[in-house]
Amino acid sequence: MTALHSIDISIPLREGEYLEPPGPPGVPPYILAALLSTPSLRDLEIRGPLCHPDDCLQRGLFSDLANLSNFRYYVDFDRPAVHIPLAEREEISFIVDRAHNFLEELHLSSESAPIARMAMYRWPVMQDFLLRGERVISTPPLVCVLSKMPCLRSITLLLAEPTNGDAPPVWPPALNLQCEWRDLEDLTVTHPNPEDELYSHLPQTLNCLALRCWPRYYKHSKFPEVFAEAGLQWSSHLLSSSQMLRILRKISAPRLVFLEVEFKADWSDAQLFRHIGASFSSLVFLRIHRYRAEGEEEIPLIEIGRALCPLQKLQVLMLHLDFVDLPRVDVYEREHWGDLELTPEREQQLRDSDATLAHAANVLASLLGPSLECIYFLRPVQDYPRQWEPFLIVRSMDGDGNCVTTAEHHSVALLGDADLPYASFIYDDD
Repeated sequence: MTALHSIDISIPLREGEYLEPPGPPGVPPYILAALLSTPSLRDLEIRGPLCHPDDCLQRGLFSDLANLSNFRYYVDFDRPAVHIPLAEREEISFIVDRAHNFLEELHLSSESAPIARMAMYRWPVMQDFLLRGERVISTPPLVCVLSKMPCLRSITLLLAEPTNGDAPPVWPPALNLQCEWRDLEDLTVTHPNPEDELYSHLPQTLNCLALRCWPRYYKHSKFPEVFAEAGLQWSSHLLSSSQMLRILRKISAPRLVFLEVEFKADWSDAQLFRHIGASFSSLVFLRIHRYRAEGEEEIPLIEIGRALCPLQKLQVLMLHLDFVDLPRVDVYEREHWGDLELTPEREQQLRDSDATLAHAANVLASLLGPSLECIYFLRPVQDYPRQWEPFLIVRSMDGDGNCVTTAEHHSVALLGDADLPYASFIYDDD
């Protein structure tokens, strides 16, 4: 196949199959070697386990490698780093060794990414770099790889924290480096560290910024059995408002149109919201996961709305405000998932939280700028795909000629969702 340019491989697994002997199938090494040596190949994506736990990489099997432009390796399940086969690490190292001069896009499972080896090379045309999975403490630090990628446009670090581990900075304070990210537009960092020098070196080209937990903090607190069943020993380091404010004060991003932050309220909560409203005036899409402070019962909706009022270009606001009266996560009982039937008690729970969300949406709609189109509130529900409740902003005139702004709850997805900015993020809460 002399014109073959792109190959996608998908290996679906049953839930829990990767923990059961003999283990997941993966791509046999000789097949992977044949694919990688296809001269015209430029784009390779593998979704599923790269290799079987018992595979043994034979010396000489991988001799040639096409000039890959894009290599994406996704694992569709979460796994501990201790379960990574040696062959997987060796195969990834082989690709890194041969392809670093040509790769423009590289997505890797963090558990098998050879960070020390990657830091040895220059990546002259790399534009899109993603790591996803359990954080593995690396020497040297991750910035030593990123600093060798001067053409980066997107950095995504979706890294889960092992239990009892501390989230290290991407760029340690004592490390003296030069980074020329003149084209960087998109940055996602999970469990950000307030001492990280990364945020003081970001260019003003930044369009999208996400500083968040992964997995989400509420998933750790409300769905702990999911992680236990998968054999994961992860924790979720949640920053306080004051820590998040320290980070955002380091960032100058006049072009920022997308911002996402996740934190727990403390004494700097109001200052944080005012800083967002005053410092990122170009925002079009804002998503905030705010968890209540200890003993907090009432969410300061008016203060939040007033602080964000300067965002005159804001079109979509997505909020998880951790309301006290949210229903239990198992509100949809397992035996009724097919038709979503509810017991009277659960129906009342949903009605009560509907009223809470509608009140909050109307308070915020009356305070925010004229560009706002939708407000979404998160209502965490276990194993139910749609957790964001949409409220469409409606503006009308009263009898005195004054503009009245209200928020109307939609029980189904808004018809215009596909036309909204960053529509792909609206229901995604990975």
